[in-house]
Amino acid sequence: MRSLSLRILANNEAGTWASWPEKIAAIKEFYAPACELNITLTPTMLTPQFVPYSPTSGSGTVYRVDENWYEQNVNPLAAGADLIMFVVPPSDHPTIITLMGLDVFQPGKSGEMTVFSDETSHTYVTEIDQGETAVVYAKHELSHAFYGLLAKADNTHLYFYAGTPEKVLADFDFDEQELAWYQQIAQDLEQELGLIRARQIAPQADTAPESQNSAPPPVPDQTPTEVLFPPKITLWASIITKEEGANPLLNNPGNLKYSTLTATWNAVPGPKASDGGTLCKFSTLAEGQEALCNFLVLGCQDELLAFHSSEARTLAGFTKIYAGNPRQGYVDAIVQAMGGDANVQISTFLT
Repeated sequence: MRSLSLRILANNEAGTWASWPEKIAAIKEFYAPACELNITLTPTMLTPQFVPYSPTSGSGTVYRVDENWYEQNVNPLAAGADLIMFVVPPSDHPTIITLMGLDVFQPGKSGEMTVFSDETSHTYVTEIDQGETAVVYAKHELSHAFYGLLAKADNTHLYFYAGTPEKVLADFDFDEQELAWYQQIAQDLEQELGLIRARQIAPQADTAPESQNSAPPPVPDQTPTEVLFPPKITLWASIITKEEGANPLLNNPGNLKYSTLTATWNAVPGPKASDGGTLCKFSTLAEGQEALCNFLVLGCQDELLAFHSSEARTLAGFTKIYAGNPRQGYVDAIVQAMGGDANVQISTFLT
């Protein structure tokens, strides 16, 4: 199941709401059939800047948080999150702003959501209580973001305004999207490795100095030396690339650590890793991708010292050691994309 991180930035008075644990649990439970939401709450003390909300600005009564101000002041506080929700209590804005939610979703960027709400108000549709306004609006804006993420026609208003918000869940097939992503990453990886193979020329033997009367030397074999990886290794590397989300400046999609082994793959020391050791840095992305595939092949051959255990011979066990006991969603994504068997022996990936 797809795992997504949501950072809720609760501003000023909203950061003091005692009901946040219940609100967060309700949001997570609502989306649980479609994805695993990892929600982090961060109280903030910002002074938002407001601009007219264009779809209804003719009345002069509805405003939104200025997008440029949002990107400069809110986004940095949620760095690394897939989705950002800025919760603004009534005490933060002029009385002309009503309770509402707004979403800005741009492909390739975090979804930027704003929820204007107090702590205790409830929302009603055809006189039926839909629950706390803050929770309803949060789910409403998250649904907009999910439709954008999946590039699907947005049915948020159709279902929420009819009092049947749960119907959006049938439209959120993240597994189908992840498979498409993995296939694309695998295709891109194959193309990068193809460039490496084209540049790798078989080594030529040294020859003695030739005399004027000697016959011309034979033309050396120009056949590229190819580094071929089994298809499952290539796929595995592409999934790890997606889950690791490495710093692209390092050209190290697997977040490999620098060692005497990785140095043989042209790695140089990069920055310190948050969990200890030093990350590798490669000259090109192609070098980093090939190093990741090499590392996985050695793992399948039981040639890595840190992975000498019966548990590490399984896909789930290897993944936990490789990623340093990651969140369960990381492990599940790897296992699902590789066939769904957590206990499959990774040695079988070489065939």
